[in-house]
Amino acid sequence: MIQPSDAQELCSKSEWELIKSSFSPMVEMLLRSGLKSRLDRVRKAHRKSTDLIGLQHSESRKRRMLRKTEMFAEAVNRIESTLNLVERVLSLEPFPKAVYNEKTFEETRSLDMAALRERLDRKPESGKKNLLSKML
Repeated sequence: MIQPSDAQELCSKSEWELIKSSFSPMVEMLLRSGLKSRLDRVRKAHRKSTDLIGLQHSESRKRRMLRKTEMFAEAVNRIESTLNLVERVLSLEPFPKAVYNEKTFEETRSLDMAALRERLDRKPESGKKNLLSKML
């Protein structure tokens, strides 16, 4: 993996801003639309750098373009994985809203009180006092 400091040396200013936004925590703050937009831009930059490798005449420039291509591929992977996570979260079914039902509430409360009385009957005398004091 190419380190951010090395990546910055390989990039133009606009490329660096794009790469920088693919690192955590910035990538997690992007909305789904922002992730898709960045993913398209990074893929385009990756294709461009891949195409330019063959046009380079010196070995040092070819190595530099290979590193740049690798850097864009890593950025694509980071953004894709974040986008996949966001889409999985958005596809989950929302929890149904809790409906307050007075009758159900009272039935549950009376069952809780009955269970508490039953528990009190089983407790030794000293425990009953503590439990009763907590209730009041």
